[in-house]
Amino acid sequence: METEPAPQEEVQTETAETETILVETETVSAEPEAEESDYSSTETDSGYAWDGPVLNAYVGTVNGPSGKETYYNLDMSGIVSSIQNHTWLWNDIAPEYRDNVAGEYWIRDDGVKMLGDYIMVAANLDVHPRGTLVETSLGIGVVVDTGGFASSNAQQLDIAVNW
Repeated sequence: METEPAPQEEVQTETAETETILVETETVSAEPEAEESDYSSTETDSGYAWDGPVLNAYVGTVNGPSGKETYYNLDMSGIVSSIQNHTWLWNDIAPEYRDNVAGEYWIRDDGVKMLGDYIMVAANLDVHPRGTLVETSLGIGVVVDTGGFASSNAQQLDIAVNW
């Protein structure tokens, strides 16, 4: 088994003559390693692309294309049921946005909760009304929910996941 040499760092000492010493350094990580693509970009089948930090279970907060992003794992069945059965939440969705919430509820392989083609997102409803589409680091989201965070950060998005 071949091993890679330890990384080295140049250290200069202050003496009458400059001396360069190579010191071996070790990189230690407290979190499991993730592939670089988990942190740096997203491209979806629909052609949407984001070249920046991507929200995941190890990175709980990122600055995405629409602002701060966090995640939450709550039972979304009540929200989905209300939308699909045209009850109380349905009435909060402007007619021009109702097609955005017409899809089936499912969970992507990466744990992101979806409604049709869109990621389920909570947002400040004064900024992003229910049913509107927003860009996230994980793809295009549809606003279906809100939360207490919305009063302190109107641009924040909370993404529904099963992590």
